[in-house]
Amino acid sequence: MRTTEQRREPQLLPRMQNPADHAMGLELEIVELVERRHLADRFGRAEEVAELGAEIRLLQAELAVTAALATVLGEPAPSTHRAA
Repeated sequence: MRTTEQRREPQLLPRMQNPADHAMGLELEIVELVERRHLADRFGRAEEVAELGAEIRLLQAELAVTAALATVLGEPAPSTHRAA
């Protein structure tokens, strides 16, 4: 788990090659943190639940900025189909 000093603030213009790929990575990270928060809640670790909730909110904010940037740049969504 990241400490308070290690948390990252949402970036106004994230440095990335492909905003759609970056968004997918953020979504995966958010899913992982939500699962960790659920486990922390289940085991009664209230402080960890609060820390993970704050980190999830930061990543959600970064995801919103990234999605807006992808829209402005006209980036296509990442491909989800398998090559033949």
